[in-house]
Amino acid sequence: MPKKNKEKEPLTEEQIKRKDYAKEVRRTSLRFGLILFVYNIIATAVVIGIAALVVFGFNLEFSPVAGFIFLIVALVIDMIISFTLTSIAMYRSNLDIERIKQALNQMMEGDYNINLKLRTRSRPFKEIAEMINDLAKELDSVSILKRDFTKNFSHEFKTPIASIKGYTELLLEDKHLSDEERNKYYSIIVEQTEFLANLANSTLLLSNLESSNIVIDKVDLYIDEEIEEIALLSYSDVEAKNIEVDIELDHWIVNASKDLFQDLWMNLINNAIKYTKVDGHIKIRSEEDDSEIRISILDDGVGISEESLPHIFETYYQERQPGSNKGIGLGLSICKQICDAFGWDIEAKSKKGMGSTFTVHIPKMSANEY
Repeated sequence: MPKKNKEKEPLTEEQIKRKDYAKEVRRTSLRFGLILFVYNIIATAVVIGIAALVVFGFNLEFSPVAGFIFLIVALVIDMIISFTLTSIAMYRSNLDIERIKQALNQMMEGDYNINLKLRTRSRPFKEIAEMINDLAKELDSVSILKRDFTKNFSHEFKTPIASIKGYTELLLEDKHLSDEERNKYYSIIVEQTEFLANLANSTLLLSNLESSNIVIDKVDLYIDEEIEEIALLSYSDVEAKNIEVDIELDHWIVNASKDLFQDLWMNLINNAIKYTKVDGHIKIRSEEDDSEIRISILDDGVGISEESLPHIFETYYQERQPGSNKGIGLGLSICKQICDAFGWDIEAKSKKGMGSTFTVHIPKMSANEY
């Protein structure tokens, strides 16, 4: 029976990259071989010429002795030229390898100020240098973010602790406080305690998400009902800034963790409220096509600068806005990690001073229309 041709599975992006890299290595080896071949032809021609000059310069008759001398001279000159060319090539390669080792050692010691340049023209070596330079820039960026996080976390943690300590001491020491003052101080202590609890919970949640150390118990949730309920929890903040919130969502069911789903939309809604000005507007809308549902939160707030926009989902990153200095840049990073855990996608569009739009893309394979 004739054999059936099995359909080949399409190559992954990583396999394609490996295949292209292998081709490039073969081409580089071929070029190097051709260069050596040309060098050998030139060297042989030079050797023959010099040997001929030696033989005929001494007026040696072309005899077995002259032929032997010619051969010895040719071999010696060829060995000298080959050794010289090989030594130069090895010396340059060793210099490049030493530069790579020094760059890697420098990175291991925590110094990422690297601009690795190699003398070789080999493309694979150049690609390695580019990768090391890109890695150094990325690690330097992460190092700066971690330093900023430590500084911001210390500040955000220290301030409410000092506030709680101060008002607690007042309540204990001042016996002449009025009931109104006592209630005010109690309210401040409760508010600062809640802030610390939220800070600790956010840090722990992000750590668990990044390490995949979290159990995702999925249930069926009505998207519109859940988001409307979460929006109601922020009513006091909305009312304080007189923000108009307009929600228009289709009635879809999504299979997801209720807690993480609530964390996602609570962070996005609170973020919109935080950066929307007094008397501003927030809209929550849903769209769909054949493959996905898109849920967007639009605001007409202060917006995000062009420089900051590519970094807003990075851990610890926060663009400081006038009048909004609280926080250490965990909210949007948590949103990104939750979307990744669900197999969803999240994107942001914004212009400084013209508001922002955050859109969550939910594949229809994980959702059903009611």
